[in-house]
Amino acid sequence: QRARQLQAFLEELQGISIGPLSELEGRLIEAKALHAHALRVTSAQAEREALTRVESCAKLASMAASLANRRLQKLAGEVNDASAGTTEANLRRQSFTGECARYQSLVHRLFQAQQAFKLEMEAKVRRNFRSSEHDTDVVAAALAANSPSSTAQGFGSGSAAGGNTRTTATALEAMEVNNEELALLARAADELRQ
Repeated sequence: QRARQLQAFLEELQGISIGPLSELEGRLIEAKALHAHALRVTSAQAEREALTRVESCAKLASMAASLANRRLQKLAGEVNDASAGTTEANLRRQSFTGECARYQSLVHRLFQAQQAFKLEMEAKVRRNFRSSEHDTDVVAAALAANSPSSTAQGFGSGSAAGGNTRTTATALEAMEVNNEELALLARAADELRQ
């Protein structure tokens, strides 16, 4: 009976390790690559697409982290099973602590990666906005010179920049909500290890 309970405990930990924790690890790697791509793209359309992929990856990572958290929380009650012998109790505790440490590390690394991306993306948006303000000055100069072709081109680029800034701002707001959720999960991970 005791051996079966220990085996079930270890199998559940293994399931968490190869399930949501492995997915979270993969999403962290994917997120870093998507962040780098989103920061490199130059066209408004490519940036929108990149931010959509970043947001989707962040949601999937958050779901994996939440699932791992729920499963670890559920298993936490079995770590200090009073009926277990010293060796078994130590094995449970060490195994559980190892997976909790991995979970905590992954959540913290994902949170840090997303925070860094958010700051870099905001800086990119500010640079682009300053550039579009310069474009607006060019448009004003073109209007003053009564140059219809320059005016049409100027308005087109200025409008695209302004529209993309709003789209990027919306994506950054969604990212902030996801970061808040990750911060909660990071605190939960810290509590699991105690």
